[in-house]
Amino acid sequence: MSLPDNNEINKQTEPKQPNYLVVFLALAVLTAIEVGVSYYLPDQRVYYLVPLAFVKAGLVVLYFMHLKFDKNVFGAVFVMGVLMAVSLIIVFSIMFAPLLGFNAR
Repeated sequence: MSLPDNNEINKQTEPKQPNYLVVFLALAVLTAIEVGVSYYLPDQRVYYLVPLAFVKAGLVVLYFMHLKFDKNVFGAVFVMGVLMAVSLIIVFSIMFAPLLGFNAR
């Protein structure tokens, strides 16, 4: 029984490198769509821009922060941080809305 050489082991464990140019072009196209939506649909822009922002943030997180190719524990830590941040934003928005003049009627 022979042991595999280091090149075979590296090929098996090495993740595939993403094509950053394709990701960049996708982000550029999404940004162009956002600019178009903000000019041509000013009354409905929130309904289009928020999902586009989530898609763009997901692409950045997955590819440029390398979470797509890392261990799942890093993704879980990132998601927990995002959930804590979103919950704090919601809680503080509810707490301080009356002070800023936003009254629920």
